Amino acid sequence: MATHLRPRARKQPGFFNDELDAAADDNDLFIVERLVARRKKKARAEYLVLWQGYSKEECSWLVEDAMTFDADQCYTHPEPPLRALLDNVSTFLAYISASLKCGVNSSFKFIVPFRTDVYMFLFGRKGKEPSHGLGRWYENEDFNTEDFPSNWSKCHDKLGDGCTIDFPIRLHSKLKWSPRTFIKQDDGTVMPKARSFEEV
Repeated sequence: MATHLRPRARKQPGFFNDELDAAADDNDLFIVERLVARRKKKARAEYLVLWQGYSKEECSWLVEDAMTFDADQCYTHPEPPLRALLDNVSTFLAYISASLKCGVNSSFKFIVPFRTDVYMFLFGRKGKEPSHGLGRWYENEDFNTEDFPSNWSKCHDKLGDGCTIDFPIRLHSKLKWSPRTFIKQDDGTVMPKARSFEEV
């Protein structure tokens, strides 16, 4: 994602800060690293912003109207860094390979750590809506051969025995939160602290 600027006064550290300061000094800016999640609140789109140079604990929800760029376009058509793309695909393939080696059945479910922007880049405009439930159904051809090796959905031993994925498969990108904890500041105030985990 190309970096975008936000007024510093409007950036509120912490996952649970939903409100923005009314005052903003336009000369004092933060850089948006990427948009982590999207939600609807009171019929308005809000995005969880990961600020460049800050931890995930300091992400904050911003309404789309408060952003100086097209948030929907950046969220649905991201351009993740090549390193993030390679790392996430590698992790996904390791989970698939381990599952195939175990000979899992068709109802087996597992969770893979996976960045939302990489998921949207690879799969966001592909697959079919399920008749019920979350996620999308994907066929083998939905997995681009530039990013996935041609035999990624098969696992065989030296005798040629093994397993193959029975397509379609359902994928669902989600944001999971660590348990809510609190940190006591030096001035006595108590701040909520949580970390998000992106998964597919």
